[in-house]
Parts: sequence; structure tokens; C-alpha cells
Amino acid sequence: MAGKDRMALKNRLASDPDFLRHYGMFHAVFSSLDAMVDLGIGKLLRLTPAETHLLTVGLDFGRRVQILIDIAEHNDHQNKTAMISALKKIQAESRRNAFAHSFISSSATTVTFNYRHREKSLDPKQYTYTGPEFQKHVYSFVQTGNDFQEALGVDGEEFDAFLAAAFKADSSVTTSPEPPSAKT
Repeated sequence: MAGKDRMALKNRLASDPDFLRHYGMFHAVFSSLDAMVDLGIGKLLRLTPAETHLLTVGLDFGRRVQILIDIAEHNDHQNKTAMISALKKIQAESRRNAFAHSFISSSATTVTFNYRHREKSLDPKQYTYTGPEFQKHVYSFVQTGNDFQEALGVDGEEFDAFLAAAFKADSSVTTSPEPPSAKT
């Protein structure tokens, strides 16, 4: 059928399972890194997880990264140089906003992120990758995220506890509301 040949994503890199796997990997790692930055702010300021969540909620990622860099520069953390280096690399190279907020166009061998910055909408940028180039970019980002976590000195258990603190509620029987009664 002629209509099928004109499908927007047919035989395009943007619909290739390997590309989609790497695109998903990027966003999954970024999501964890997003929370790791918050944890870093709290850790360096010696805040509780609850205090940290209250402080960082509503701040965009870029502002939080810059806050953490500023705090680290004035902190005696043993790995602050490596931490700051990883954060600056993430700021300069991740292209998260472009990946999350772009129109994607694609050929059989390339994918292009057509990005209009919210403050510079008349100055759009295009970021074009082949499949292997995009994979390399994602793996580099993942490694930088790992470098940041290692420099911060956070393990999986501490990270999970920090995430859980955002959702903790007092669930004791004495403070929970009574369940609704069934009408008969």
C-alpha cells in the first residue's frame, strides 16, 4: 500500500529498537541523577532527607546542579573536585533538555533533535546523531553519572532511603483516618 510507505517513522532510526533502548536508558539514568543531585545538596548541607526534599522541590535541574557546585566549592568533601568535574560535564554535555523537549526528525541512519530553547525560541538548534554516535553519547552520560555518584560517596541503600523519604507518611493506626463505613 502506498500509504504505508509514507509513514513518518517507518524505516527510521527514531523507531529502531536499539535507538529507543538507548533513548530510554538516557532518560532513566537522568531521572536517577536528578534525585542524586538533590541528595548531594542535602548531604553537603547536612540536612535530613525530608528537609532536602522541601528545599529542592520546584527547582529546575540546572539551578540545583549549580547550587550543588557552589556548595561543593565551599565544602571540605573529600572528592569535591571529581564531583564538581562530573557535574560540570553533565551541564555542558548531557543535552537533556534537547532530548526531552525536541521535535525529532529521522532518516534511516540518523536522528535529529530539533530543539527550541524556551528562552531563545527564535534560535533553534539541531543535534544530529547516527545510531552509534547516540549510543556513545548515552554511554558517556551514564559513565559521568556513575562518576558523580561515586565522588559523592552514595551507595544504593542511601539513595533508596533518600527516595523513600519523599513519600513517607505517618501511617500509624492512631493518626490514620477511619475507613468509610459500608452502607447496607
